[in-house]
Amino acid sequence: MTGLPKSIIKKYGVSKKAWKVYRSTKKKSRGGYMPRKRASRSRPKTRVVYRRINYSRKKKSGMGQWGGILGAFVYGAVRERISIAIDPLTRKIPAAGYADEIGMALLNFALAKGKIPFINKLPITRQIGKAGLFIEMARVGEGVTKGMLKLPGNSTGGGSFK
Repeated sequence: MTGLPKSIIKKYGVSKKAWKVYRSTKKKSRGGYMPRKRASRSRPKTRVVYRRINYSRKKKSGMGQWGGILGAFVYGAVRERISIAIDPLTRKIPAAGYADEIGMALLNFALAKGKIPFINKLPITRQIGKAGLFIEMARVGEGVTKGMLKLPGNSTGGGSFK
């Protein structure tokens, strides 16, 4: 059973309007329909603490074009010393006469990405790594165009790596 009188059900059916009419006739002494208060839990009062949001920003070295020029200068000054230091490792690379350039390019790539510990804290190291990488790739490219690098299928080369 719905709880509505049959007279209201005949007139309005079982609907929102029927319930509204039923409540208004039941509580005429109060002056019409009064909505019931819903029993809800009161939330405990907690203090809201607003925190400052920290956004990570990529820091720029602020050197711009001069950083690239200075990086190339520093790289040119120390290239030979580093090349001698990593010579035992570069001899194991099978890249004809350009093992030194490829080894230095790999080292410069790691330096430009900031993957070498303790050195990556200096702001100029990424500029040095980028300049060194460009220089080494230019040297390898020059060797390929002149035919000095013996690649398979190259007409001037021997057809295999030596």
